[in-house]
Amino acid sequence: MGKAGLQHKNTSKLPPVLPYLKINMEKEVVTIKLDLDDIGYLYNTSTRSFYYDQADRFECQEEIKNPFDKDDGNYMYWMESPTSALLFQKVLKGYGHITFLLADLADENVGYVVMTNYSGNWEEICQE
Repeated sequence: MGKAGLQHKNTSKLPPVLPYLKINMEKEVVTIKLDLDDIGYLYNTSTRSFYYDQADRFECQEEIKNPFDKDDGNYMYWMESPTSALLFQKVLKGYGHITFLLADLADENVGYVVMTNYSGNWEEICQE
């Protein structure tokens, strides 16, 4: 009992497992369900691609050749952490988009950049 004889009972009920998180310990696999609306929380800046205009500014972070041969029609998304970049790429690839991971060496704080053919809301912005 609290002060003056009042008692507080916690009536909140949390679900036993969050609906978007599935953990299978036998296979050491974690499944997280994200859609394209969710990835907006993973990046902090985006722009039309200018990779080929400033290629020396970026460092490839993957052991594959850049799948894009031009900037036109592609976009770049900046993230602060490699974890955000990994999730961002996984979601986009799950929806059939092409991605390529870069590091932006423009300043001391290395930013992670995903170059992709995913336009996000750029199509809406360009029509305005």
